[in-house]
Amino acid sequence: MSKDWEEFRGDSIAYWNEQISKVIDEWCKEAGVTSPVGYYRNSLNGYFEIYTDRPGYLVGKAGKLVGKYEQALNELFCSDLKIKFFEIRGGFANLVRSME
Repeated sequence: MSKDWEEFRGDSIAYWNEQISKVIDEWCKEAGVTSPVGYYRNSLNGYFEIYTDRPGYLVGKAGKLVGKYEQALNELFCSDLKIKFFEIRGGFANLVRSME
């Protein structure tokens, strides 16, 4: 690979990570979540996985917050990703809710 391609790829990855972090930070601020939130974009299966110890706060009342930010992420990626939550308790991840 050429050095230009490697630089472009690195810049592209940094840009997308920054964009995702902005959306997740805004979501956490609106939900009132101060604990760290991890995420993983699983493009092959069409899921955006979120790891947190308080998934209920991110889902919001009647799922309004998750719907709002699912739409924001889908607009960002121009795709139809579904959000899955994994609850982190004591170092273990448990599937909590899948928006299908």
